Amino acid sequence: MESRVSSKDNILIVCSSEDKIDSSKSIIENLRDAIGAEGNLFVEKVSQLTKDKLQPSSFHKIFYGYIDVTPSVKQLNDAVLDQLIKLVRPKGQLFIKKSQEEDCQTASLLLNIKFSGFVNINERFDEITCEKPDYEVGSAVSIKSGQVQDSKAIWQLAADNLLDDDELIDDNALLTESDLKKPDPESLKVCGTTGKRKACANCSCGLADELAKEEVQAIKSNSQNAKSSCGSCYLGDAFRCASCPYLGMPAFKPGEKVTIDLFDCTIKARTGFTTNLMNLLRAETRTKPITPKEMERIIQINLKNEIKYKSNARRKRLKQPTETQLSQVSN
Repeated sequence: MESRVSSKDNILIVCSSEDKIDSSKSIIENLRDAIGAEGNLFVEKVSQLTKDKLQPSSFHKIFYGYIDVTPSVKQLNDAVLDQLIKLVRPKGQLFIKKSQEEDCQTASLLLNIKFSGFVNINERFDEITCEKPDYEVGSAVSIKSGQVQDSKAIWQLAADNLLDDDELIDDNALLTESDLKKPDPESLKVCGTTGKRKACANCSCGLADELAKEEVQAIKSNSQNAKSSCGSCYLGDAFRCASCPYLGMPAFKPGEKVTIDLFDCTIKARTGFTTNLMNLLRAETRTKPITPKEMERIIQINLKNEIKYKSNARRKRLKQPTETQLSQVSN
């Protein structure tokens, strides 16, 4: 211990009880001789550190457990370590004596010492040494901010650069006649140029419309050679599917091409309805071609006329007296 102190040092020795102070008077006297008359030596129990009013940052070195017969670090809790770092000066040292039986507690003790604020922590065989940083606990340092550039000066610098006499190149002068020529739309097509012809999702070159027209033409050409999948369409409606295109048409011979002429067809129905329907169809087709919607409209009109005709005929029959009524009147 005497080799670690110098003259004019303020030394603090921390022990566990007063009994250890009486038994270690020789160690204390040797330390007094080492620090000289200008130095100060204090001995305190660990339990009195937080109670005694010692001057903060007044000790150059603090020794813990060196005058104990069996030094123990169990009493070095967070409160004691916080008090020790307050008592030691900046760049001052703390020496801790430990027994060999307490090696298992060294890891947690080193962590607590570091959390208390000590630095340069070194562990030896039977002691731990650490140092207080070169600043006080709770001290503050002002941080100098960088120089703020004047925004006006920056804009002025940019304006000066624009007003230079440097020659500027005209963009239009760089264009040639080939650049101004309108390109051929066929040369702009990108879709389907590599491999199979396939339009892009956002095709704008016209390939999507061209492929759609080709698909319609293919459907028309295939529909002319369409064949029945069931082979029973020619037998009549009783043998046809619900989606059969021949549904409603009369039976025909296998392989025969079915055509319906509106003017030559014969509808087996009442005379009034048939005559009116044929007359209306002839009148409509004289001026313009008839469409399926117009055909449906004509049929609906004739159905209404037929119903009206039937109701009028029924009224006439009711108004005419029967033979029974006539016999009753004559009697």
